[in-house]
Amino acid sequence: MARKKGRLAFDSGWKNEGPRPPVPLIPRLLERFMTKNSQCPRIRINTKFCTCTHQGCPKHGLCCECLHYHRQRRELPACYFTEDEERSYNRSIEFFVQRRTPK
Repeated sequence: MARKKGRLAFDSGWKNEGPRPPVPLIPRLLERFMTKNSQCPRIRINTKFCTCTHQGCPKHGLCCECLHYHRQRRELPACYFTEDEERSYNRSIEFFVQRRTPK
């Protein structure tokens, strides 16, 4: 490792004009190899109460992700519906209100 004007040869591009900007290598590696399931501290508790019957749902037990997803689509998540209503996969707010409005 030869030195060139205050820097090591393998540090190409870095000028000795102040501190080098930090490179968040560890967080980037963790994000790359960790799934959202392993990052959620309540995944086990949430999974017990998740009523979604959609097979292979990537948001199963991730309530925050589920709420954001359905809110963007102007829908409600499965946990708002009865078992029969949920199986219809109609998650619209209108359907929810219609089923609960007295006739």
